Amino acid sequence: MRIKGMAVVMMAGMLAAVMPQGLRAEEVEEEVGVEYESRLKDGEWEEINKLLPEIKKHNTRMHGELMRQREKNPAKFEERARHMLPMLRDPAQRKEFFKHIEAEHKAQVLIKQYRQAKGDKEKKRLKGELRTALEGQFDAKLAKHEMHLKKMKEEIARLEQRVTKRRSLKNKIVEKRLNEISDDEESWEWR
Repeated sequence: MRIKGMAVVMMAGMLAAVMPQGLRAEEVEEEVGVEYESRLKDGEWEEINKLLPEIKKHNTRMHGELMRQREKNPAKFEERARHMLPMLRDPAQRKEFFKHIEAEHKAQVLIKQYRQAKGDKEKKRLKGELRTALEGQFDAKLAKHEMHLKKMKEEIARLEQRVTKRRSLKNKIVEKRLNEISDDEESWEWR
């Protein structure tokens, strides 16, 4: 038996919650008795496969996490990849995304070095570098939020224009719909 789409992903997600180590596609098939089937389209898989080496270049830790997740819990990996794809398709968002993961990686390395540092002089130097890295990480995150806010404002402006236009055309739209209903015609524009 083969179950497609959401049912398998939901089952895999539920099983992953019960089994903390996550699941491999084969384990999903074994536990649920169905074959795991990806919900990503072929083009999306190609995009992801092109992006993974770029992610590795900017943040090896994140790349490693993604690769482990891809192996152990494919449904969770796909969910995460689907969330990242729109952001990585837009060149401006992509640039900010990679700035953010580079800053995060640099901060993680410096945090580790700081915790392992022995002398006060070395700790002081690392603390200064860590401050700079954390400021960079903060700035990258803030830029990402600002970009998201800008896109939301643009979408709100489009919706406001549409509402204003429809409000001004109310009588025509209602009259057209009334004619469609009374003439027993199918409507394709009533929304």
